[in-house]
Amino acid sequence: MWGGKELKKDAKVLHCCPPNATSTHYNSARRRRQHRGHMADAPICTRRTHLDTRSSHQTPLFPPMTQLYPRSTLKRLVKAHQPKSQLSKNADVLLYLDYVLFLNRLATEARIAALKNNDKTVESRHINAVLEVVLQQFKA
Repeated sequence: MWGGKELKKDAKVLHCCPPNATSTHYNSARRRRQHRGHMADAPICTRRTHLDTRSSHQTPLFPPMTQLYPRSTLKRLVKAHQPKSQLSKNADVLLYLDYVLFLNRLATEARIAALKNNDKTVESRHINAVLEVVLQQFKA
């Protein structure tokens, strides 16, 4: 079925990836399907380059940025709320990174709250339930 199958003698583990499928996207998507039970009979790849180094098979919540965020808009918003404040040259970068970390933590905590309630999707009530806790963690 897949090209490049190999069988280790004692471990009985198969190489399951086709020879040209070296992208991590292919292999991580395949592992997620295996964990969901779609390909329960398929062997798991043991190639060292294809193994996930993270402890669990989690996908990042935010995709990588394809374009720069609007720095001038962020500076304008800060000046609108604090007109007398003096911002250093790269303070908007730190503000934006803090904002992204806050959203990431909020999404993670809301997902955990949804899983505790045996819900598969994150709803507004899950976000509202964890919002105060996350805000307290990010309070300066």
